Amino acid sequence: MTHRVLSLRSALRFCVISLTFCLLACQGQAPASLTEHTVAVRTAINNNDTALFLSLADSVLSIREQTWESTIDGAGFMLGESNDTLVNTQNLSAFDLDAFLHSVTIEGDKPTSTNVTPSMLETELAGQESLWKTLHTALFLRGSGDVEHIVVMGFDKTSHKLRALYMN
Repeated sequence: MTHRVLSLRSALRFCVISLTFCLLACQGQAPASLTEHTVAVRTAINNNDTALFLSLADSVLSIREQTWESTIDGAGFMLGESNDTLVNTQNLSAFDLDAFLHSVTIEGDKPTSTNVTPSMLETELAGQESLWKTLHTALFLRGSGDVEHIVVMGFDKTSHKLRALYMN
């Protein structure tokens, strides 16, 4: 009887330890519903649907828009100035969301990546690392010509609300 109790305890302990390792391993991964949420934000942007966009956004949204400019020698392109805007989505009197949505188009049905870290976009997210490192991310392509244009979305890990956007 004692042998069975020890075996049962050992088996239970093994299960608890295995479950703990599994949970720790999965902790850094985006929840399954995050992809659906990113697609819904993309749909809201591409359809210029302000009501849907606002329902998916957090009460404060950080938007960084960055331009491309010619290099000094004219042989290529480099990232130019960035413009940061904090948007109170509960009171849009100071921000024209409709014009903003009309100015952005996103390619593809799903994100190109859902594992973007601030270090991967060191130049693009400079000064905002503390915000972005707390978010689940999704990268979409916006199209390319001479350069590749991207949109990176940052989502709250608990509510899945959109908290940050970067685009160039």
